[in-house]
Amino acid sequence: MKKICRILCAALAALMCVSVIGCGKKKQNNKKASEYDYMSQYDGGTIGYIVSEEGKYGIIDAKGNYIVEPTFERIFSTLSENLLIAQKDQKLVYIDMKGNVIIETDADVLDEFYDGAAACCYLQKDTETYTYSYISKTTGAPINDTVYYSTKAFSEGCGVCCDNETHLYGYVKADGKYLIKPQYQAAGSFHSGLAPVYANGKWGFINKDGTFVIAPAYDNVSVFGDDGLCRVCIDKKWGYIDTTGKTVIEPRYTELNEFSEGYAVVYDGTAYGVIDKTGKYIIEPAYDNIYPCSEGYFAVFKDGKWGFADTAGKIVIDLSYYFVSSFSEGVALVQKDVDSLCGYIDKTGKQVIAPSIKTGGYFRNGLAVAQSTDELYGVIDKTGSFAVPAKYTSIIEILIEK
Repeated sequence: MKKICRILCAALAALMCVSVIGCGKKKQNNKKASEYDYMSQYDGGTIGYIVSEEGKYGIIDAKGNYIVEPTFERIFSTLSENLLIAQKDQKLVYIDMKGNVIIETDADVLDEFYDGAAACCYLQKDTETYTYSYISKTTGAPINDTVYYSTKAFSEGCGVCCDNETHLYGYVKADGKYLIKPQYQAAGSFHSGLAPVYANGKWGFINKDGTFVIAPAYDNVSVFGDDGLCRVCIDKKWGYIDTTGKTVIEPRYTELNEFSEGYAVVYDGTAYGVIDKTGKYIIEPAYDNIYPCSEGYFAVFKDGKWGFADTAGKIVIDLSYYFVSSFSEGVALVQKDVDSLCGYIDKTGKQVIAPSIKTGGYFRNGLAVAQSTDELYGVIDKTGSFAVPAKYTSIIEILIEK
């Protein structure tokens, strides 16, 4: 129990630094493609920033004006159903985009609201264990009186819950009633109308009636994406199926990433390559790491250096960098050597922002978060100038309006 709650706490804490890409004088960023925190898609929404200043947290707009005054001990989450998680007077609360406290709680860990409900957990001080529940957005109270062994965030109108006595998994609705009573050894959230469940030693997929649409036959699975595909594992090899259970790409890869822009990074046990949705290699396995496709380019890593390849597999920017990010709005963050400052290049490899910052983020709406040489954070524009002064001890980019 403690482990689960610690994971939830760590996930919330990790949000405090996700807007800045990891470069600088430290161990080289060489995360596997399947572990890489791929950039979110903001679809032209209005961007704001959670910032900390003098030990307090608030939210600023793209011009640096406070829209939520810095009065909170922490602001943990991105905006979900018009609410954020914050800490005030040592208690976790939900606030709106004006900084008003909408829901007060006694929970020790909160999740974001989805479909009108949020997962939460409570420390039982007498036993030093945790219990789990869901909070209703409408009432601010638990959706029912049930105490769960664990919970997961709502998705498509229901949440995964684990019975406190049997440790079996089922699904609960926002009204507190079961959609599917606990009966599975493990379960995942619904996506595209299907949810992965573990029964009799294998994973399969059920619909919201609890009927198996795809029979349990897999050693491991992910969830279905917007493209109607899901990764599945048999005998330690990964492939893809569609929502009917038809095998689209045979399980033959040691690692298999999600598709991005029609391409997936794969690992064959010796090297990384890239396939298209027919399973054809467009980049043969030859690299030590590859980031998912972004704006038609792959960041590729070999022999300690990063560069870029296009969707034809051609190297278009030589492997000469200690660190790179994926492309966003036509530019990518790069660091030449371990002791170098970071700058940005365009898709021809031309330097468009000189090395002048310690770290930087993805550009969205012409702006990117950045860390100055004074180790403070602000927001730069496409010229490399700080549009929002670097005076904050932390910064997180968030979507504040669609």
